[in-house]
Amino acid sequence: MTVVEAAKANGLDPWDYITQLLEIVSQLPTFAKTESLEACLPWNLENNSSNAESIA
Repeated sequence: MTVVEAAKANGLDPWDYITQLLEIVSQLPTFAKTESLEACLPWNLENNSSNAESIA
């Protein structure tokens, strides 16, 4: 499954999800903990930017 397909399957707009994902991942430390990365998965994100800020 691609990133775009995963976003669509979870009711997210693919463009918004990828944009949000890049913003979140760019703020994580080089060796991020598994929990931080799992929080970025589309089934763990809500379709809003406030959740992105709380993850990072």
